[in-house]
Amino acid sequence: MTGRKPGAKGTERFGCRREKGRYVVPSEFVIRDCLVRIEPDTLDRALNVWNQAWAKTTGRWRWMIKS
Repeated sequence: MTGRKPGAKGTERFGCRREKGRYVVPSEFVIRDCLVRIEPDTLDRALNVWNQAWAKTTGRWRWMIKS
């Protein structure tokens, strides 16, 4: 994975667990391990629903929504 790690507000929004008063971001291995257990069609539908909801609330990334 590349990029910056999310700050405290981002990790709280993502629902990361707390340990000793700090949010813990799951490792790349944990994220990949969870994703491979999900059926591809189910994941695709869930991501499309999330993307549509995100675009409606923020007005961002409308180009990503499938017609």
